[in-house]
Formats: sequence, structure tokens, C-alpha cells
Amino acid sequence: MEISCTPDQNVFDDGDWELIDSLIRVFSSMMHIEGHVVCLDDNQWKKTQTFDMTPKEKKDAEREIDTLFGQADTDSNTIWLNPRILKRSYDQLIDTIVHELLHIRFPRDSEELIMNKERKLIGRFDTMRKDKWCYV
Repeated sequence: MEISCTPDQNVFDDGDWELIDSLIRVFSSMMHIEGHVVCLDDNQWKKTQTFDMTPKEKKDAEREIDTLFGQADTDSNTIWLNPRILKRSYDQLIDTIVHELLHIRFPRDSEELIMNKERKLIGRFDTMRKDKWCYV
């Protein structure tokens, strides 16, 4: 009997992590971000974001996190990228890394200001903010 392995589309594999790490290092340097930026996996991120919540709050928060492209924690220079949305969508992956790094570089800027900086930096003006959580 032969066992075939199909890549899990809900997690980043080693090749993805290598690419993500390289992009974060290069973009962080270009943006003059001080200190090392770390990208956490799903489990690590959810633990950091929900550690002091009730079970119901935790479930609601995890459901909300699953709808995001990514998030940044400016206090700890960490970001999280959603593999369910970004795996094998390299243009979205790059845009999201740039976006989250801009949050770290400019922690006091509004989401709208970050979006404007992202558009200028990546040179794409075909993405518009659909709502609080996703891009079109």
C-alpha cells in the first residue's frame, strides 16, 4: 500500500517559512525597522492573543483571527500570517507582510494610513479595503 502525502493548505510548510523569513528580513531592513521581527505560527499566535480569555471569548477570538490576512503585535515585533488565505498566493503574501511590517514601523498610524503607505510602497492601487477584515 502506498501512502501519498498532500500538502496541508492550512499550514505553512518549511519552504513557505523560508520564504517568509527572507521577505521579513529584507523588508524590515528596507523599512529601517529596529530589532528582529518574528512571524509566529497559528498555535503560537492564538496563544498570545487569547491567553487571558474565557473559553467563549477565546472561541470568538479564534474565529475572528481565522478571517484575517495577518496581524501585528507592535509591542513584541511579532506578526502572524494566515496560511488558509495566503498559502500559495504570493502576491497577497507579500502585500500582507509589507502591511504588517508597516504596522510595526509606524505603530501609531491608523489602519487607513497604513493602507495608503502599503499601496504607495508596493505600487498596487487595485486593492481596496472591503471592510474591517479583508481586501478585495
